[in-house]
Amino acid sequence: MEKNANAQIRSILELADRMIVISEHGFSCCDDDGCLLLNGLVRESAYRLRDAAERELYHHGTQGNCDREPLERPAGNETHDASITAKVKMVLQTHRSTSSMKTSVETRNGLVTLTGIAGTAAAKSLVTRLVSTVRGVSGVKNRMTVGARKPDSSS
Repeated sequence: MEKNANAQIRSILELADRMIVISEHGFSCCDDDGCLLLNGLVRESAYRLRDAAERELYHHGTQGNCDREPLERPAGNETHDASITAKVKMVLQTHRSTSSMKTSVETRNGLVTLTGIAGTAAAKSLVTRLVSTVRGVSGVKNRMTVGARKPDSSS
């Protein structure tokens, strides 16, 4: 029975690896927020899936039932940062008070930097609070300006 479980876990690891490849391709060819969000969610799910399967294989290995070495995440925090950025964008797009704001999000080593225009100081503060609740965020630099949007001069 244990060998069947290991085969199933290896299949799950292969699925997670494939999900990572798919999300990497998506990041390289998509530039709109929705597509980036989707690829970030796929990548985050893949890493969670892979982590759970790795733990289970490790458990099996301590019992002498595992024949696979643990997998390593890619070097650096690029994958983690992309996932955080996607989650932050999703939170801001789905909250009724922030969904209409045009907010740029950048993440480096878990530190999220926000730029854009908030209608009020309270809206800017809300964005900071929402972003700080996202898993993986180590800090928030809110560089949004407060005030009304400037009218488009091209019209």
